[in-house]
Amino acid sequence: ARLAPTGVNFQPFKVVVIDVKKNKNALKRLYPADWFVEAPIVLAVVASREKSWTRNFDGWNIAEIDATIVMTHMILAATDQGLDTCFIGAFNPDEAVKFLDLDDEWIPVLFTPLGYGNAGPRDTPRKSLDEFEKELRRCLRSEYWCCFEGDNCSVYVGYDYYMHITTAKLDIDKISELTEKYGLFIRYK
Repeated sequence: ARLAPTGVNFQPFKVVVIDVKKNKNALKRLYPADWFVEAPIVLAVVASREKSWTRNFDGWNIAEIDATIVMTHMILAATDQGLDTCFIGAFNPDEAVKFLDLDDEWIPVLFTPLGYGNAGPRDTPRKSLDEFEKELRRCLRSEYWCCFEGDNCSVYVGYDYYMHITTAKLDIDKISELTEKYGLFIRYK
């Protein structure tokens, strides 16, 4: 948690380590699933809107984002050690504030049980790696460093030293076929 990046490195968070045996009833009030209180420890991340970075343009405060980054780092570190966790955001916030004894500065953001699981992972659908690669390639290739434009032709030179040429005189169907085949980005004018 202490290595997690936060906006302007303000670190506007606290991590609360909760002994489940001593607090089982209170934890059940804030999240009633039986499995939530089967682990020996529950971690909570709380954030301060007063201490977190706020965007000047519109007053948008990133306290919850910072806290989520912190929880993600802890969950990844726990998983690396063979422990099981689960992001819990569907808790009762009023019960969480009462249980954690938070004043108005602090807001509860996430909880996770921490221990060794007694069930296998659920089979949940995930996006394919191909889908991510295709979208990432499309996004990266849509950004370019420079563009040379003429009356009927444009040449774009991009971030990864690719170059593409657009012209009104080529067959769009053929261009689409080639760009798909080679994983290139096409921009229609």
